[in-house]
Amino acid sequence: MPPGEIPVTCVGCGYQLRVPVAAVRRNNLYCPQCGKNIPLAGTLTDADSAPGTPVRKPRRPTYRPTKRR
Repeated sequence: MPPGEIPVTCVGCGYQLRVPVAAVRRNNLYCPQCGKNIPLAGTLTDADSAPGTPVRKPRRPTYRPTKRR
């Protein structure tokens, strides 16, 4: 399943672009037109707004090296 994207508009020049969810979580995005930093603090993703989403437990690694004597 590909990562989701969120439409965002630059506050400086009005350029509209689609931003991956990972960039919203990092809050690090610059406009490709004017170069200004676009604040993403108020942007909500579908994952943030879904209440009660269960968190998966990390998987146990299956590879176990053999001991040498």
